[in-house]
Amino acid sequence: MRQSAEATAETAARTGFGVLPTATGLDLFEQALGARGPRVAAYGDTGRIAAALTSPVPVARAAHARPAAAQDSTDLRADALRLLRELIAAETGLDPAELAEEASFDRYGIDSLVITKLNRELDRRFEGLSKTLFFEYATLGELADYFAEHHPAELHTDHPGAEYTEPAGTGAPLPAAAPRRVRTARTRPAAEPEEQAIAVIGLAGRYPMADDLDEFWTNLVEGRDCITEIPEDRWDRDRWYDPDPATPGRAHTRWGGFLRDVDRFDPLFFGISPRQAELMDPQERLFLQHAWHVMEDAGYRRADLAGRPVGVYVGVMYGEYQFHGALDALRGGRPLTGSSFATIANRVSYALDLSGPSLALDTMCSSSLTALHLACESLRRGETELAIAGGVNVSVHPYKYAFLSQGRFLSSDGRCRAFGAGGDGYVPGEGVGAVLLKPVRQALADGDRIHGVILGSAVNHGARTNGYTVPSPKAQARAVTAAMAQAGVDPADIGYVEAHGTGTALGDPIELTGLTNAYRTAATEPGHWPIGSVKSNVGHLESAAGMAGLTKVLLQFAHRTLLPSLHSAELNPNIDFDRSPFRVQRELADWPAGDRPRRAGLSSFGAGGANAHVVLEESPHREPLQAAPAGEQRVAEPVLFLLSARDDERLRVYASQAVRFLQTQHVDLADLCFTTQVGREAMDARLAVLSTDGAEIVTALRRFADGGPAPEIADGGELGEQARSWLLGAEVDWSARHAGRPGRAPRRVAAPRYPFAAERYWIPLDPDLTAAPHPLVDANESTVSELRFRKTLRAGDPLLRDHVIGAGRCSPVPPRWRWCEPPPGWPSPASGTDSPRWCGDAPSSCRRANWRSTPPSGRGPTS
Repeated sequence: MRQSAEATAETAARTGFGVLPTATGLDLFEQALGARGPRVAAYGDTGRIAAALTSPVPVARAAHARPAAAQDSTDLRADALRLLRELIAAETGLDPAELAEEASFDRYGIDSLVITKLNRELDRRFEGLSKTLFFEYATLGELADYFAEHHPAELHTDHPGAEYTEPAGTGAPLPAAAPRRVRTARTRPAAEPEEQAIAVIGLAGRYPMADDLDEFWTNLVEGRDCITEIPEDRWDRDRWYDPDPATPGRAHTRWGGFLRDVDRFDPLFFGISPRQAELMDPQERLFLQHAWHVMEDAGYRRADLAGRPVGVYVGVMYGEYQFHGALDALRGGRPLTGSSFATIANRVSYALDLSGPSLALDTMCSSSLTALHLACESLRRGETELAIAGGVNVSVHPYKYAFLSQGRFLSSDGRCRAFGAGGDGYVPGEGVGAVLLKPVRQALADGDRIHGVILGSAVNHGARTNGYTVPSPKAQARAVTAAMAQAGVDPADIGYVEAHGTGTALGDPIELTGLTNAYRTAATEPGHWPIGSVKSNVGHLESAAGMAGLTKVLLQFAHRTLLPSLHSAELNPNIDFDRSPFRVQRELADWPAGDRPRRAGLSSFGAGGANAHVVLEESPHREPLQAAPAGEQRVAEPVLFLLSARDDERLRVYASQAVRFLQTQHVDLADLCFTTQVGREAMDARLAVLSTDGAEIVTALRRFADGGPAPEIADGGELGEQARSWLLGAEVDWSARHAGRPGRAPRRVAAPRYPFAAERYWIPLDPDLTAAPHPLVDANESTVSELRFRKTLRAGDPLLRDHVIGAGRCSPVPPRWRWCEPPPGWPSPASGTDSPRWCGDAPSSCRRANWRSTPPSGRGPTS
């Protein structure tokens, strides 16, 4: 481990100790080995070191001793101001008199490094201080107020000229002030659905190493780290990687969470031409397909929603696909790729014929949870009847990695250490998720399948802090308390918190401080509330992060299980978990039922200060699970299982997926058949199986999937007649058939979802990007500040092979290359003395050539 120059200077200034040279250290070690008795060896300002070691140790006074006279609160505040001014002046070099108490800390250049030093000095004088005080309080005056209120005894100890007495009638330390509540929360009876509650009736998503939510759940249960190196089909990760974060235009990480097949799409399903699909941002294509799947998951068809006020709200923050077309725009002659955020939402509204609000929004990392909040508010106002909300995020160009490395946002080792030690940044991840929302009263009346209930939500901004990307724990606490107030719950009603948890050294402590302030009204023992972050599994999905967290919580509700949060075996030392009411959920555990429904909080915080928090509750009616999978069930009366697709090829794939579904999913067979009738779009290629036995349905589907003929409907009475009409293309009102029938009304349940064709639609790689710009130049690596070209010489190249002097081969001297005419597209020369000299339009020579490595002298493959 090596100290930075700043840390070395800070240690020397504070203690007198210097950096011990290796030779001197070994010499001292040898002397100590040959001496008897204890020895003290020091290097640096030995006078200061000796004085510090021999000075008497001050005896700390009891934190709550009660001398006779009381010190006025005004004097305490003045003492706090004086102490803080002295400490800040010592670290910044400013005159204490210059430090105005109403000025924000960032005005004085107090950054995270200075804050770390100030925290260390304050820890010498006060016990149990939060490491986030300089983020909680924006000015000197606010921080002085805090110390005067919460640490009066220590202030007296630091300034013994006055005495301090506890307020009469108390023998305990003053409690920390609770954060301002937006409104008073009241406990909501579990069985009484609120007018404001919103039901999640559809859920769909894809995440790293998970093409569906079953695979996603398996990965989370197994505690799998889904981070990989950047796939080769994205970009050349070696060319864009440099472990030094100070290298301009390069990324100091090569890891992330990536989706499979982001280049695949089924355009003809949505009436989109292949050429248009090739130019569409993959985020638009992914969200469109998942909007369809979330509608199917709820058991609805496009015709059920067409023309109705159904809103679409999607969070997105990067549009990198258009970068691939930037060169085409300069050169001309080819259609250009596009990355319009609005089109991601508008395309869904257009394709599904939805007339409600349709908008994409960017609040950075809180985008999708903010989209969820806006969708809920629209439903509460009656502006919409249903709403699709979600987020999408992909990384298809090296720009983002280089840009985030430039700002030192990224983890250097590819691990997202949420609440763990050693975190130095986050790991980017990809994902797409969507939910279909409906007011809970209406969902219950309509018999919808409910994944969970959104009791309350809130958004706000941190206003001005000590830096643009510095979070405000006070604002985060206000968002949490506002969401709980709208939900009508208290902290004691919450059983789990899915935190933002990006895994940074200061971001996580700030979040814990905000949560602690919001939950302070509930008196609990340390470690009462479990917290976790899905980012430890899949990375930070940025604009889709809220959807990943929401999906994790809803799956935990469904399985009544708490999932482990990874990379936190050693906890963040800047968080005092021994005193915190929260504990990191580090193992798989049951989520036991209590005297209230399972509830959870969910946070997303944007890097620019936009905060969002949601309070969730498990479904009031858990979907019943059958003892056997649907494919092993029998029913008394014949049931009709339907499938349809755009063409025969997709229909056979659909049948294969249906076989797997029937063999693994424990849903009611009759309800499943009902859902295939009323909850799936009827298309050109159709298949129907009529039977009382799930095994017969599986056999018929498998035979067709393997290339056999479609099963025939030989009889079946009225139901068989309707099936034959449907197979011939007729529209059948299946809902009317089931209405009024005796017995239990059928329910919408989970059913196989449409298998979109996975066809590649991607702009072709421009040959000009891979071909050498000139026979003597392999690549143009010029930047805005310099012209630079790369040439790789291998042992077999004539320039090396034939470079013989006498009897031996030797390395050539840096060559001076000449051109007879400029290569096509040759850039204009940059100004400056280091630029090549130009004769007319062509450079006459290359004056500087730097060998990246020693040129090879043998005949091997070395380059």
